Order: sequence, then C-alpha cells, then structure tokens
Amino acid sequence: MKKLGLFFVVSVFWSTLFAATAEDDQVVPCTPRRGIKRPATTDARSDLITRSITWSMAGLTEAENKDHLAAPLLMMKNHTRIRIAQVKPLLLDQALTHLNLIEFKFVHLTHLDLPINNITVPLLEKISQLAPNLRSLNVSHCFLEADHAKAISRMNQLTTLNLWDNDLKDEGAYFISLMLHLKTLGVGNNGITDKGAGYISQLPNLENLDISCNQVGPGGATSLSSQTSLKSLNVGHNEMGDEGAQFLSKMHWLKCVDFEYNGIGEAPVRLLRQSLSLTYILSSVQ
Repeated sequence: MKKLGLFFVVSVFWSTLFAATAEDDQVVPCTPRRGIKRPATTDARSDLITRSITWSMAGLTEAENKDHLAAPLLMMKNHTRIRIAQVKPLLLDQALTHLNLIEFKFVHLTHLDLPINNITVPLLEKISQLAPNLRSLNVSHCFLEADHAKAISRMNQLTTLNLWDNDLKDEGAYFISLMLHLKTLGVGNNGITDKGAGYISQLPNLENLDISCNQVGPGGATSLSSQTSLKSLNVGHNEMGDEGAQFLSKMHWLKCVDFEYNGIGEAPVRLLRQSLSLTYILSSVQ
C-alpha cells in the first residue's frame, strides 16, 4: 500500500509540471455550432484577460476549417491561455498567415498548448511573431525534429517547454540548450543520448527536467549531476546503470527524482536514497 501511495503522489507531481492552469484562471465554456467550439457569453464580472480556453477543430471538414478557422482565433485576442488540438497543419497555417498579414498579435497570450498536431517549421515561426509574450509552450506528440527545435529556440523568452514524444534527437537538444530562460523542460521520448543530455545540462536556470524514456547513460548522468539549479529530475526508463547512479547520488539539492527502470542494482539504489534529501523519490531495482 505504501508503494502504491508513493507512486500515486509522484505520478501526480510529474503530471502537473506542465499544467497551464492557475487558481485565478477560468475555463471558458464552448457552445458547438456546426462543429466549431466558440466562447460562450461570460459573466461580466470576469476579467477576459485572465481566462483560458480549450479549442479543438478535430471534427471539422476542410471546407469548414477554411471558412471559420481565423475568426475564432480573432475572438481569442485577449486570452492568456489557449489550447488547440488535432487541427490540420495546412489549415492552421493558413489562419495564422492571415493574422500575420493583418498584423494581428496575441499580446496577452502567455500559455499555448498545441498537443497532437502535425506542427510545421513555418507554423512555429508564425507563432513566434504572433505571440511575443509567450512564456509556456506545449508541442508534445507533434512529430517535431531538429529543424522544429531550431525554430522554437528563437522563442527565447519561454520559461516552460513541453516537447514530450517527438523526434528531436541530440541535434534538437542542442538547439533547446540555447534557450537560457527555461525553467521547466520536458524532452521525454525523443531519442536523446548522453550527448543531448550534455547539451541540456548547460541550461543555467533549469529547475524541472523530464528526460525520461530516452537513451541516456552514465555519461549523461555525469553531465546532469553538474546542474545545480535542478529541483526535480525524471530520468526514468533510460540506461544509467550503477555507474550513472553514483553520479546522481551527488545531486543532494534535488527535491524530487524518478530513476525507475535504469538497470540500477539494489546497492546503488540504497546509496541514492541515503545520499539525497528528497521530498519524492521513485525507483526500481533491476
């Protein structure tokens, strides 16, 4: 029971790292019209600038998207948080191109979630121009590669970036390492090796890192162990082994760590537990 309880607590911790919600935010309800989710009339007491909205065009035909895609985006001009999922890349690109042509800006937008989309490099470049004050970007499950990472790296004002489940490899990790303001980064399941972990370890302000489900070994553990700004670290499902565990055990400043499924033996796991003063820890013995 204790193990199950601990697993639940840690799972909740990692799942909330990239959540773009705040106590003073309000999710705007949407009323479907011809398959389009539009913002409903809201309470006059609410401040529009503090609202967030979830918008999905997954069920629309191509014709409907062409006719209606730009209009809802224009209606969101004062929102701070927007989520758009499962939209055809060409149609979204057309809408953002139109907004660029009319010199439209999402000046209040700070959090943008675009998961499960086929994101293109030109689309990322348009987002950079349209949302100059963006602080948090979620492009997980979006088929991104190194060229996409290069485009994202130009959004150097970002502090939170979720790139989970893409194909960045070490080259993409290099471009992300140029984003000096990042505090929270998710690069799990991206084919990153020790070389890429070395790049990421150079981020000077990084506090929360999820680099799980990659091919990071002892060399990557060595690099990460020098990153003293980190507070939480998820290196689960990698190739650290006993040697990597020795380097991780030196990171006494960590508050939360997940090093499950790394081929670490019982003795190194005990060493990690003894060496680290942790609030949460999740481990397994192989």
